[in-house]
Amino acid sequence: MLVIGKLELESPVVMAPIAGFSDVAFRHILRRFTNSLMFAEMVSATALVVGAKGSLRRLEAKSNHSPLGVQLLGANPAHFYEAARYVEDQGYDLVDINLGCPKVPGEQLAGAKLMGYPELVARLIRAMRKAVDIPVTVKMRAGLEEGRINCVQIARIAQEEGADGITVHGRTCAQRFSGRCNLDWIAQVVEAVDIPVIANGDIQTPQQAKMVLAKTKASGVMIGRAALGKPWLLAQVERYLLDGEFFPDPSFEEIRQILLDHLDYIQRFLGDIYLRKNMRKVVSTYFKSVPHVRRLRQRVHQISDYFRLREELLSFSLEPV
Repeated sequence: MLVIGKLELESPVVMAPIAGFSDVAFRHILRRFTNSLMFAEMVSATALVVGAKGSLRRLEAKSNHSPLGVQLLGANPAHFYEAARYVEDQGYDLVDINLGCPKVPGEQLAGAKLMGYPELVARLIRAMRKAVDIPVTVKMRAGLEEGRINCVQIARIAQEEGADGITVHGRTCAQRFSGRCNLDWIAQVVEAVDIPVIANGDIQTPQQAKMVLAKTKASGVMIGRAALGKPWLLAQVERYLLDGEFFPDPSFEEIRQILLDHLDYIQRFLGDIYLRKNMRKVVSTYFKSVPHVRRLRQRVHQISDYFRLREELLSFSLEPV
């Protein structure tokens, strides 16, 4: 069990918020396999406050996905206060501040860049804590770059300002997603604070998740892009952490049906325009690690009609080994 403030979670495995992927259709599929904490797509606190339609729409389709959190991006404490209140009023279970994205739109001060502004981070967390009763968490990087590692400092600030939990990605902002994820930095944060710390970065298998927990002593793990197209991965990790058992990936036929259901959910919940824009991206995530589907991937990238895409998927048979 993982306890974050008042929120008691069955699983120590958390699904990361991923812009462009963590929509209602993805969450609907994910819920088939796990009751883990997951997140809606990241939204700008300022966009919520000014009533930007796209941001409001992302949070409208909450559906029955609890426990479910929202991650806010930005740097304006007043906007974070109002946006956090909105998130709570919409029935979400947790609100998180993004100090982890190494690249944000434009040149705005947000995401991992905030690691260089500890006093502003304190004001943002303070504003969120005053605004809501639901748990407030922080997702951060280790620091801006080598030589400017300040995750322990930011973690202590988060705890002092009333945050209920912290997620640490063991890379710097400058690294983005290259190089090695440094588990020592995560372990230092675990040692420095009394609130739960969730480890993030390069967790792609159940075995890696167990190793990360053993080395960092974190309370949980957050899985990100490794679960795109593999929504059963979190369940595999949960089972392995529980009793050391590993269950295999679904068969190609089972994966195809999960994918078709995912596409149907996109059409049902988000509409035809969203579906046409995103269907090829979604298909490629499911087949990125499936062998012998090269022909299918090539064909999919040439199709723009959903019904033709379904026909192609249904008629495809695996290439011989």
